[in-house]
Amino acid sequence: MRLELPLSWRTRNYVGTIFGGSIYSAVDPIYMLMLIRRLAPDFIVWDKAARIEFLKPGRETLHARFVINGAELAAIRTALDTQRSVDRN
Repeated sequence: MRLELPLSWRTRNYVGTIFGGSIYSAVDPIYMLMLIRRLAPDFIVWDKAARIEFLKPGRETLHARFVINGAELAAIRTALDTQRSVDRN
């Protein structure tokens, strides 16, 4: 999945860069939504915790790319064969 977050009046903070809350809220649900779509409908996916570290101010449109590869998805399914729930970092 690819995501773009433009610098605009809605995302700009007082000093003219993209507000950290805008960045966080744009990326926070992505992995949860991807897993919901890629696992069977009878799986329940929760986003329990997250951490973000900003490397530099966003002075223009920000781009993000999210990947869940087949091996990672297979590992989740395999773990759920023997466990009721799985926590991933």
